[in-house]
Amino acid sequence: MIDKSDNKNELCLKEIFWIKFYDARNPNVGYNIGLGGEGTGSGEDHPFYRLFGEKHHRYGKRYCHSEETIRKMSLDRRGENNNNYGKITPEETKQKIRKSLVGKKLSDEHKRKIRESASGENYGMRGKHHSEETKQKMRKPKSEESKRKMKEAWVKRKEKKGLVE
Repeated sequence: MIDKSDNKNELCLKEIFWIKFYDARNPNVGYNIGLGGEGTGSGEDHPFYRLFGEKHHRYGKRYCHSEETIRKMSLDRRGENNNNYGKITPEETKQKIRKSLVGKKLSDEHKRKIRESASGENYGMRGKHHSEETKQKMRKPKSEESKRKMKEAWVKRKEKKGLVE
């Protein structure tokens, strides 16, 4: 412990001071990602807002980006400007994501939203057609291995729904 206080506001100010004093936001020196003073909130949750009240420049204001600003930010992060552009997700990470989602139940509201987003005008194939080459591939007889896997998947889905024993 490098400092102490009986007053919460004073303690927040001291935290901000010591983080700045030790340059603790610099990743080569410390591990802090925020300025200190009870986190890095925004608006009324921001530590400066609580500490300075009416003197804070954001006092009494709610900040929201305009639709135009949101659209611009979205465009700025597309393609090569996206921080994940060209990166390949490691198989280990994919497995962790899968594991975390297994058995997770979706609410009826969530299911409804998924259904709506994939139907009507939002349907991905709306106005598109398969090429003749793709149609031929789909018509091509499946291998016995492929047929076996499809049947297993079908049975698994039916068992899950309680339709097959």
